[in-house]
Amino acid sequence: MSGSSVQTRLAFIRIDDEVRAALRELQPLVARVLPGVLDEFYAHVSRFSETGRMFRDEAHKRHAREKQLAHWQEIVSGRFDDAYVRSVTRIGKAHHHLGLEPQWYIASYAMVISGLQRAIETEIDSGLFGQKARDKREHKAKLLSAVTRAALLDMDYSISVYLQSGLTAKQELIDGLSASFRSVIDTVASASTELQATAGSLSETARSTSAQAADVAMSSEEASANVQAVAAATEELTSSVAEIARQVQEANRIAGEAVSHAQHTDARIGELSQAASRIGDVVKLITDIAEQTNLLALNATIEAARAGEAGKGFAVVAQEVKALAAQTAKATGEIGGQIAAMQAVTRDAVTAIKEIGAVIGRIDEIAAAIAAAVQQQGGATREISGNVTRAADGTRQVATTIVAVRENAAETGAASDQLLGAAKALAVESGRLDGALQQFIASVRAA
Repeated sequence: MSGSSVQTRLAFIRIDDEVRAALRELQPLVARVLPGVLDEFYAHVSRFSETGRMFRDEAHKRHAREKQLAHWQEIVSGRFDDAYVRSVTRIGKAHHHLGLEPQWYIASYAMVISGLQRAIETEIDSGLFGQKARDKREHKAKLLSAVTRAALLDMDYSISVYLQSGLTAKQELIDGLSASFRSVIDTVASASTELQATAGSLSETARSTSAQAADVAMSSEEASANVQAVAAATEELTSSVAEIARQVQEANRIAGEAVSHAQHTDARIGELSQAASRIGDVVKLITDIAEQTNLLALNATIEAARAGEAGKGFAVVAQEVKALAAQTAKATGEIGGQIAAMQAVTRDAVTAIKEIGAVIGRIDEIAAAIAAAVQQQGGATREISGNVTRAADGTRQVATTIVAVRENAAETGAASDQLLGAAKALAVESGRLDGALQQFIASVRAA
């Protein structure tokens, strides 16, 4: 409240030097009677919930009473200076802070004014001021007018501060609401912008995901076909390995039989060699007999020659025996040669059969190694087959998942399009809200 405003109010309500002097004259009376008036006042306001709620307890009432006494001392000092303005400003702000509406304040103030007026009339009527009757009436009127004008000025100031505090609070509230609404609108606008960007990015991501899912689905189908082909080839490989194992087992069995036959043949050839040796012995014996026979035939021929005519018949027989011995020796020689050749062939056959047995034994070992390798290969092939089967199952599951991903991506794309539309609509509504808020704030401020 400016100094010019205070002087204008004082002039308008006609508080001049005479009124100021009258107020100063009332200082002793106010100091004496106002405490009782205020006691009556606070007892009265305590009986009403609308005013009694202003005070927490008796100590709070006593504090307010002391402030009122000090304020009225400022009033009846008649100065109406900065100290008075500060005091009445505190009271008006306190009333606004407590929510004491003017209707309750004016009614309560009427009790104080009435109490002071009664005290003035009582004091003047009792002659305490010492004036004559005519002077008493004029003096009483002057004092009553002074205290009434001062009280009304004080109420005017206090209510003005109350209303100004309300306007200030209202303005602060409006400014706060405006700032809050502006912040909210800015946040909504920013969020709308970010939402549009996010929705656009989400839509693009959804389309990209859908395209990638389509590529993955195609690749998954190709992989599934390849896995199926590998599975079929693995099954054929498994069958082939099983057949090879069967054939190796059969070859192993045949090799075993060949070894057995070779061993049996070796035994028979051994027997044949022994028989040939025995035949050789017989041939040697025959050869020896033939040689002896030939020798006897020679001797017989010699003796026949000595016998002359008498020995001619014997000579013929001897000659025949000799010829027979020669033939026998020749045949025996041929037989011996054949037997020797047969024995050589037999020895070669024995050696060859032993070599064949060794080769067959080696073949048997190789067949056994092949059988073991085929068995291991069979196990590995079965493991591969199992892995291929699991891979096929996994590929089918991936294909199913990719289909779901494509569907979800499509749904996400649709949702992002809806979100983008909602974000744009939100931006439009945010602009409308901003305009409506500006109109509302302008109308409230104008009111």
